[in-house]
Amino acid sequence: MEQQTRLLTEKEVAERLGLKSTRTVRSLRESGKIAYTRILNQRYMYPDWAVDQYIEMNTVMPCQDQTEDRTSFSSRSGVSITSDGPNKAAVGNEARARAIVSKLRNASQNSSSDAAASEAPVIRPSFR
Repeated sequence: MEQQTRLLTEKEVAERLGLKSTRTVRSLRESGKIAYTRILNQRYMYPDWAVDQYIEMNTVMPCQDQTEDRTSFSSRSGVSITSDGPNKAAVGNEARARAIVSKLRNASQNSSSDAAASEAPVIRPSFR
């Protein structure tokens, strides 16, 4: 037997997500982060599976590659520090920055490349 989808109000969704306000639920709907149904062009209702899907999509799983770092001899607390490995966002940001720099160098007339310098006209000062 197939189970029917239950539609939840904004208040019920907020309670299920542990939110104090329905404003956050509206923001999620307006930003397209949670599925909803509009009833009679007036009321927004949320399928129970949409809330489950939102929770699943936003659940952060612990990193399996964490490594325990040795405590430094100079550490006063003696507490080990856990490293999550290389920061993937930093690697992406670095690659994006390099691409932007490359694009700007290629597009700039005042580029410092040798090819641009040999083609640029030389302005000679005139002394009177």
